[in-house]
Amino acid sequence: IIEATSLSRVGGRVVLEAGEIELVSDSLIDVSGHMGGGDVLVGGDWQGGANAQRRVFDDPELIREANKVSMESGASILANATHAGDGGTVVLWSDVFADSSETRAHGSIEAQGGPEGGDGGLIETSGRRVLFSGIGISTDAPSGSVGEWLIDPDTDLTISDIDTDSEASSILTALDTSNVRVVTASGISIRIDKELKHSGNNVLTFDSGYDLFVSRDLQAGGLVLLAERNLMVEDRAVT
Repeated sequence: IIEATSLSRVGGRVVLEAGEIELVSDSLIDVSGHMGGGDVLVGGDWQGGANAQRRVFDDPELIREANKVSMESGASILANATHAGDGGTVVLWSDVFADSSETRAHGSIEAQGGPEGGDGGLIETSGRRVLFSGIGISTDAPSGSVGEWLIDPDTDLTISDIDTDSEASSILTALDTSNVRVVTASGISIRIDKELKHSGNNVLTFDSGYDLFVSRDLQAGGLVLLAERNLMVEDRAVT
């Protein structure tokens, strides 16, 4: 258990640095605060520090990037505002430039806005390869705008009917309490070969750095499809 909570202010900050980081089942990191959630950086800053607007530290080189990050089922990270204020920032990151980079996120992560006011926070799971079956995500905000879960792999991503890791189910479940954004870097494609239909109001975004292929029905409260090169949608319902 690692706690940097606050009963009267914004939660604190926890940074974990190592070549390999494992958050085992029943482990807890809690940076919740009365007036806002804090920050949890596991293996790196937001998008490796490349995103100047969202990174936690001004210096993108300040944090040592992990090669592998694993969050087991049953592990929890909390960065909630418990009264009023915005949810915090949680990052699970492994170095996308390392061939063996892998981020496994199968636990529960919350960055919720306060019940008396405030917006949901930001959650990122990124790496050269990202696996997230069974993950529990919430950036809900009862009195504000929901936050975002960013999934940012650095290899071609396929969501298909033979997806044994049930990552499509994880995306649909997360849409209950978060906007979900799937992004790939330049030259990395996304293929959607599985129906994704959600009846809520939150936004699902697929932003491909190369090609985006859609061969199944898609539905969400808001749906954004972007491709750097080709956007190919077969004769399917996209709403």
